[in-house]
Amino acid sequence: MSRSAEAPRSRRGRATRVRDLLRSQIVSARPRFRLPPEEDLAREYQVSRNTMREALALLVDEGILLRSKGVGTTLIVDRHARPYDAEAGFAAALPQLTPRIENLNVDLEIVPTTPYLRARFGPEEEFFVYWERLTILEGAPQAIWRSHLPASTFAILLVNPPPTDKSIYEVIQETSGASVARTSRTVEARATDPMTARLLSVPPSTPALHIERSLFTSDGRFIELGYAWVRGDRYAVTYDTEHEAPAVDHERPGPSRAANCSQDPHPGCAACTPPTSPSKSEDSTE
Repeated sequence: MSRSAEAPRSRRGRATRVRDLLRSQIVSARPRFRLPPEEDLAREYQVSRNTMREALALLVDEGILLRSKGVGTTLIVDRHARPYDAEAGFAAALPQLTPRIENLNVDLEIVPTTPYLRARFGPEEEFFVYWERLTILEGAPQAIWRSHLPASTFAILLVNPPPTDKSIYEVIQETSGASVARTSRTVEARATDPMTARLLSVPPSTPALHIERSLFTSDGRFIELGYAWVRGDRYAVTYDTEHEAPAVDHERPGPSRAANCSQDPHPGCAACTPPTSPSKSEDSTE
């Protein structure tokens, strides 16, 4: 294949790489990030303007950026990152945003059991409190939460509706006297139904994060079955993991440098020899 035929495909690959890095730069710096001119970005990332223009177009397609005639390319909806292991509700996980978070009770009623509820909670629970609430963040809908709670414990909520500034974890502890000790979640992308889309202020069938959540108390009791629809354009989950460093084999060269090599340099040892950088600019084919 000729060099000229390979160049456009190579540029698309570079645009994807630049898009990923630029997205991280934008999201990590919000709301302080100001998008520099395209020419400055291309210089900063050491790529051509064509590559940077294509990377910006990919972010426009994602809904991170907006291009307007006479205005240029600007940031649009903020996506807020929540720690993966947070178990105290959205507001507690993001305390810096608490003044801008509002919860609205949409529905609160007694509903009969179903085969699935009976299988999860047991046959002794014949009725449940169905609690639906909408989370508003910075004036825009963020998520809709729908909980099933045993009426034998939580029917009092119909007389004393839960405060809008309380999380499900706080409501469970204050109402039942038991704290949540374990959470199980299943997260997947789904198309929103018309009612959910209306509550979230998005078009019907818009992809959103769907979460099925099970909460358990310290004595192992199943206390809540919940479903959530979260706007994917306004929500991100972050988590950290720790890994033990592998042992270094100085006798066997490898493709990368190991960070835990404490020995003196050994000829041919990948743990002691830093990788060499290419001398040719990656954007030289354009």
